[in-house]
Amino acid sequence: MVLSLPEAAILSPLSVCAYDSLISVEADTVGVFGGGLSGSGITSDPVDPSLLGSGTYPFTFMVTGTNGCQVTLFDSLHVLSVPQVSLELGFTEFLVNGEAHVLTNEGTPPGGVYTLDDDPTPITTINGEGMSLGPHTLFYTYDSLGCVGTASVVFYAEIGTGVHTAPASPFILVPNPAHDQCVVWFPGSATARIMMHDAVGRIVGNWTSVSSPYPLDLGAAPPGTYMLSVEQDGSVRHVRLIVQ
Repeated sequence: MVLSLPEAAILSPLSVCAYDSLISVEADTVGVFGGGLSGSGITSDPVDPSLLGSGTYPFTFMVTGTNGCQVTLFDSLHVLSVPQVSLELGFTEFLVNGEAHVLTNEGTPPGGVYTLDDDPTPITTINGEGMSLGPHTLFYTYDSLGCVGTASVVFYAEIGTGVHTAPASPFILVPNPAHDQCVVWFPGSATARIMMHDAVGRIVGNWTSVSSPYPLDLGAAPPGTYMLSVEQDGSVRHVRLIVQ
């Protein structure tokens, strides 16, 4: 009596990334109840691609039919390397009321995708319109044959005034955090202009020709973080104000 060999074919993915999770070699079989895996560098089943490293690994997979006959399958597992990705933005502060920054060759290798913060939508420019003040994270993602590498960089969104920023003699703002009112003290006897911007850069308060100390009425301001600017004698000073 001549027994038939089991019918089998490799089902498992044969191209994986080096960071992929454990994979088991499986076969599409008819009348088969077992299989055995062996190969150069492959010492266990399931296989851990991160331990193998990138490269091509031939293997054999022996299956046994219910009638006791065996057949050996020959194939190779291809472990693809993770692309090396870098991102250089060139600045750490971005003015939300200034010009948009066009993203060109900040990320390498070329051909990847830029995204901002938690939004997966690809972008080609950093635009201050609608951007909240404070830290933001720019991501650059590059896909090579299905294996993905990512780099990121943090920058800070600020408000630009178009005038010189005074490096010293900061003004005093109390209390901060504030509720309905706070008082601003600033140096010198010259009058000043005080502007209050919300988190997206809109002017929500504007006081002109005021003298120090000056009480600010915050009763109409919703709770949140604001940027307070005092412009005096061609210089401007900034401080964050928290309204509770």
